[in-house]
Amino acid sequence: MATRTRDSAERAPEEGNGPDGHARGLREHGREMRAEGEALLQATQGVLREMNQVVGQQLETRPYATLGTAFGLGLVLGGGLPFAVVRFTARAAAGVFLRQVVEAALPLGPPRA
Repeated sequence: MATRTRDSAERAPEEGNGPDGHARGLREHGREMRAEGEALLQATQGVLREMNQVVGQQLETRPYATLGTAFGLGLVLGGGLPFAVVRFTARAAAGVFLRQVVEAALPLGPPRA
């Protein structure tokens, strides 16, 4: 029986069992996690760079609309406005938008004499 335990103890690190095998597995798992974390960080930095470019372009072409949108989103996400006010504002904006679409789609009437 003593030979069995010695043989299994000698085979344990090779098979990944035992203290050395577990430590090796944990190190490998840690390396994989670090590589995945670095890949996530790089992807996130790429997305942030793209967002920065898009927002910069919007600020140059439509500064007031961009700042107004950012301010409104900040208020809503920050919980600064009651839901009823948000609903009213959204309906009003939708009404203005639909009116503009309908006016643009309908032909103008005959010229007045």
